[in-house]
Amino acid sequence: MKSFFPGRRFTVKEFSIIPEALIWLMISRIRVSLLHSGRYLSTSVRAHPVRFSQVTEHDYLVVAKVINGLASRTPWSSTCLVKALAAHRMLAMRGIKSKIHLGVKKSDSKELEAHAWLSVDGTVIIGGENMHEYREVTSL
Repeated sequence: MKSFFPGRRFTVKEFSIIPEALIWLMISRIRVSLLHSGRYLSTSVRAHPVRFSQVTEHDYLVVAKVINGLASRTPWSSTCLVKALAAHRMLAMRGIKSKIHLGVKKSDSKELEAHAWLSVDGTVIIGGENMHEYREVTSL
């Protein structure tokens, strides 16, 4: 299938979840912007019933590819935390357990910088490109 993302090709399965991914990226952005962190982090881990009859163990890779592909094309800022929250919710809806990791590091100006990444069964699928620079402080 020809992609509307230059240089990327999406399969039919990946293309079909683009609307869902956009909605969850938007909802996650709104939650991060408007709610206290304890509120959006606690609501992100609620269990959801499985909605899809044929969920494979590799569905998390499909979700990660679509979220990462869309994040730089949204009109809002899809930060690492927004991407992790959106992917976490989409995976929970598919009955796939994932873990959000939060880490910090000191920047050059001696201020703390934060980073979030998402893992499934120990494999980092969102935000893993520079996670080793951060000290993990918690995981959900």
